[in-house]
Amino acid sequence: MRVRLILLIALLALPLAAIRAQDAAPADEQAQAAAILPYVGFDLLERGEAALQTDDFEAAALDFSLFIYLNPTAAIGYYERSLAYAQLDRTQDALADLNTAITLPSPSLIFTALAHDSRARLHLSLNNLDQALADLGTSIEAVPDQPDSYFTRAIVYQETGDLEKALADWDQVLELVPDNVASLTNRAGVLTALERYDDAIEDYSRLIALQPDSDAFYAGRAALYNVQEQPELALADINRAIELNSQDAGYYLQRGAFYSQLDRPRESAANFMVWIQAIRQTNDTRSIDLIPGSSELFLMAQGDVFTMTFEVVADQVVSLTATSPEETPVDPLLVVLDPDGEPLTADDDSGGRFDAALSFTALVSGRYTVLLSHAGGNPNGPVRVKLELGSGS
Repeated sequence: MRVRLILLIALLALPLAAIRAQDAAPADEQAQAAAILPYVGFDLLERGEAALQTDDFEAAALDFSLFIYLNPTAAIGYYERSLAYAQLDRTQDALADLNTAITLPSPSLIFTALAHDSRARLHLSLNNLDQALADLGTSIEAVPDQPDSYFTRAIVYQETGDLEKALADWDQVLELVPDNVASLTNRAGVLTALERYDDAIEDYSRLIALQPDSDAFYAGRAALYNVQEQPELALADINRAIELNSQDAGYYLQRGAFYSQLDRPRESAANFMVWIQAIRQTNDTRSIDLIPGSSELFLMAQGDVFTMTFEVVADQVVSLTATSPEETPVDPLLVVLDPDGEPLTADDDSGGRFDAALSFTALVSGRYTVLLSHAGGNPNGPVRVKLELGSGS
């Protein structure tokens, strides 16, 4: 017999205090289960459970149906068959069985919690959010110290934008299982959305302590340090993220922004170049001559990179902007290469909204190159690039 079935039956039959006192399955599982259940055909439950464990869901549903035929008021039969039906994508049948199981007298608080939690998940699969939340609430009321229903409810609240309620549930989950990585990760996201950055950083620090080789947690904390205008700390974290996973182009986009805030334009441009090379989907090598005082319009799409060139004499002030219409905002990215083709300076969002704007004084005369692409926001839509040249002081 599968241990899960024996433990479930024990949970259904014993008071909650007795459940918590149990340390192991009974020695004679068959005899113990038969003594607990006042039903006939217990072997059908056992066989159905074995079929569930081997993914033979049709056989499991049949055995549970036979058990229900012999014991039409046994809630456990309907509950177990609902599990088989759910695996067979017979959602409505699974829901009907859980409705019946919940209608029948509950053998224990644990069973009430399990049945309502299972029905909540079916309601979620059908996008019945109000019914799901009601079932999760009933499950939590029945057994307040089990984390699963809090976890699911927190996800629902988080996805529907009820962040304060989501946070309360994540707090409850983490009180019960303090080192649960998924819950800490989600809570960090909720805290970030609520602009509680110090608390979110604390959660990322806990996550890093739990999983020190996870690049995503360093990148997450880096973004928060950046919001708090601590670019040095942000840079240290994103450097560690890149050490752990150098293939994630988004990390170079982040690092480029951090270098820009630290007024290190060449390093910023070099990192933005890595991003551009990673996302590039077009192979058009043609370049457009930019005329000072005029502008060029580009219709941007995912992975596009456009090349422009212009002539500058030493000590001229170069100003470049990349803007998009307010009704169709794009997230343009500008990278300037010096006459030797080396990254010189770059910008993402300095033009306001998502627009790019940069200015620099040319140290040498020659032909400079501008690359127009997109950052991590919307890549699709019109972008206008304008060049202005002024005299140095």
